[in-house]
Amino acid sequence: MSLELIDRILASWEDPDYGGIIEQLSFHKYKESSLDIEINKKLIKDIEQIRFLKPSIIKMSEYSKDKEGLIAFYKDHNFIQAHPRELVNAYRMMPFPEQDELDKINKYLHNAKFIMQVGFGEGLRSLNFLENSNAKLVIFSDFKHDYSFYGRHFLDELYRDRHCIVFGITKNSIPNFSLDKESHIKFDIIHYNNNRKYYEIYEEVLNCLKYTDENTILMLDGVCPHIPSGTGPYVAMNKLIRDGILTFVEHIKINNAEDTYINGIAILKFNKNNQDYQTKIPLSEYKNIELKMPLYEFTNFIIDNFRNDEPVEKELVELYLHRLINAGVEIDKTLKNYLSDHYSIYID
Repeated sequence: MSLELIDRILASWEDPDYGGIIEQLSFHKYKESSLDIEINKKLIKDIEQIRFLKPSIIKMSEYSKDKEGLIAFYKDHNFIQAHPRELVNAYRMMPFPEQDELDKINKYLHNAKFIMQVGFGEGLRSLNFLENSNAKLVIFSDFKHDYSFYGRHFLDELYRDRHCIVFGITKNSIPNFSLDKESHIKFDIIHYNNNRKYYEIYEEVLNCLKYTDENTILMLDGVCPHIPSGTGPYVAMNKLIRDGILTFVEHIKINNAEDTYINGIAILKFNKNNQDYQTKIPLSEYKNIELKMPLYEFTNFIIDNFRNDEPVEKELVELYLHRLINAGVEIDKTLKNYLSDHYSIYID
C-alpha cells in the first residue's frame, strides 16, 4: 500500500495537469490509541477531574498581556504540556503554537480591523492577534478542551473590549451569527484551526463566505499532508481552489528546521466575481507541500516490515531510495540512521 502511494505521488509530480490530492488518503502509520481518545474526552465539569486544579492568589492584572503571561497563568492553575502517557499530577495541554508560526503570520495583521478565528484551543493565537494588531476579534469555538475556558478567562480580563466569543458547534454558530447593525463589516482575516476532516472544513469555509470580500485572507492551519491530521486541511484546500472558492497566495512551513516541518498554514484569498481564477496552484507548490509524504511513507513501510519480521529486500530499498533522491526528496536523519543500521546503506 505504501509503495503504491509513493508511486502515485512521484508520478503526479511529473504531470503538468496535476491538481493536488482531492481525497482522503490511508496512511501506513499512526492510529489514535484508546488512551489518547480517553484523554481527549476529558471534561472539566467531571468532579473527579478537578483534583489537580490549584487556586491562584495572583491577581489577573499582575499577569503580562502576552505569551509569557498566558503561559504563567496556565502554570499557576496546574495546566502543563505533557505527553499523554507521562504521569503527572496536573492537567495536560496541547503544545503551544511555535513562535515561528506566530512570527510568520503576523506580517498579515497590519491594518486588519476585524479578524475571525474558528477554533480557540489554548488561546495563544487569539492573544497574538490582539497583541499584534488593533483589530477586533470574533472567536467561534465549541471549547471542547478544559483548558480553553481558562484561556478565555485570561482574554476576557485583559482584552475585554476587543473580542467576543461565540460558543457552540461551529457548523451551526457561524452561519447563524449576525453583526446586526454592523452587517456591512467584512473580516480582513479568517483564521481556521478547528476541524480536520476535509468535508467539514469545506462546509465551514463556505459558511464564512458572507463575511468576506475580495481582500479577505483565509489562514488555513494544518496543511501538512505528510502528517495524518494534516491531510484533511490539504484536501479541503485543493477542493476549494478547484471549485473557484479560494485562490492561493502561499504555503507557510512551520518549524522548518533540521529537514522537517511539523505544520503548515495555507494563505488564501476568497474569489469574489473573478472569472479568471485558477483551479489549481503551480506544480512546484504541490510538490513543495507534499515533499515529505513519500519520505514518511517509505520510512514507515521499511520500519513496519522489520517489526513484522518481514524486512524489505535491500534491492527494493535502494530502488525507491534512488527514486526519492532523484525526485528532490531530502532524506532525513531518521531514515539515514535506520538504513545504515539495518542495511549498511550510507547517505552523506
